[in-house]
Amino acid sequence: MKSSTKRKTNTPAHLASKGKPTKKKFSKILRTFIKAVKIEEWQLALDTGDFARNGQLYPINYLPGNFGHLHINFMDQNYLVIKLKIRVWKIVFAFIR
Repeated sequence: MKSSTKRKTNTPAHLASKGKPTKKKFSKILRTFIKAVKIEEWQLALDTGDFARNGQLYPINYLPGNFGHLHINFMDQNYLVIKLKIRVWKIVFAFIR
């Protein structure tokens, strides 16, 4: 008579009991956060320190879609301003689901 030993196989039911990997959980949290955030206003002022490069980048100020948001300047000013509106109820609703 042969004695048989039962081996555990990696079946989908067996893997499902382990839970989700942390990478998938982080991905879900990140997607939920991105959906719950709305950018209300942004401004970027940039001075590269090189007059020639600033002169090459200066026409970007007048491209459609970023008028008033992007400022290439020659006055040694560098800043980034972002106003976000976070809708907490969307984050809470996503975790309740």
